Amino acid sequence: MPGPVRWLFNEGPFDMPGGSAIVNANGWDASEGYEVTWGPSMRMVVDLSDLDGSTWVNQTGVSGHVTDDHYADQISDWVAGRQRPWPFSAKAVDETDPDVMTLRPDPAAGTG
Repeated sequence: MPGPVRWLFNEGPFDMPGGSAIVNANGWDASEGYEVTWGPSMRMVVDLSDLDGSTWVNQTGVSGHVTDDHYADQISDWVAGRQRPWPFSAKAVDETDPDVMTLRPDPAAGTG
């Protein structure tokens, strides 16, 4: 990856624990050293008895836009092994989420 692109999109570096055969999965190429070179894009625990009790964390942040405040807002939790609440029901989402996006169809666009 070209240097300017790497600088724009990559955060870090961060010291990472874990291994390729454990729950805290992170991997490396032993022939090149022990620097972490891959990991899962997200971690989640789904509580099937109480979906509102589920947790998750995204490797970077909730936005895929590099200039957005939420682009890298979960990295510190990811590195520390912390997860965030993942509310499921409409009530739980309304009680915990300060940001709301409402999608409305554009009548002028037609049904395509």
